[in-house]
This record gives sequence, C-alpha cells and structure tokens, in this order.
Amino acid sequence: MAYAVYSQVYLAIALEEEEKIFKIGETTNVARRQKQLKDFEICLWADFTTDSKADRLFIESYLRIKILEYSDIRLIGQDYFSYTDTKVYNEILDNFEKWVREAMEILPR
Repeated sequence: MAYAVYSQVYLAIALEEEEKIFKIGETTNVARRQKQLKDFEICLWADFTTDSKADRLFIESYLRIKILEYSDIRLIGQDYFSYTDTKVYNEILDNFEKWVREAMEILPR
C-alpha cells in the first residue's frame, strides 16, 4: 500500500558568483539537503505531497524539460545547468512554482 510522502523540489545556485551554474533536485527535507550541498545555496523550493517516488521524479524531470526549453541553458550531467544570461535565469526562477503545479496537474489522481 502506498502512502503519501512530503517532498520538495528545489533550485540551488552556485555560491561562486563567477560560475553561472544552478542545480535542481528532489528531497524530503530541503534544510537537510542544504547542509549536504557544499558549493550551492538553495534559493527556491516548492512543497508537494505524493504517493510515489515515480511522481517525485516526474516532477523533477518536468522541471528539467521546461528549463531546457531555453536556448541559453546547457545541461551538465543530470541536475546541473549552466547559463550566460541572467535574465533567462530570473525567468526560470519566476516560473519554477508554476511548472511544479503544471507537473502535479499531469499526474493521475
């Protein structure tokens, strides 16, 4: 039997200002995750409750898809993104919660 899990997806920015890099991720505790991140600061997160790990991974993947729609963004590995235009980064920040809501609406109820 599945049970609801409180989860968070987050966006963290590189602490080194010369590096224009951010990362996204999924966690059950954003404060604990922040302590694990050495060179990044979590600057934005969205809370949600779901019944499965697949749902949590879908939401994170949906964010990845939306972020990669910007031509200025380059994926590094699985969760890291580089950018050159701060306006694009700010637009991603502005849309982050909206994209999480969109992903939640796609999931079956």
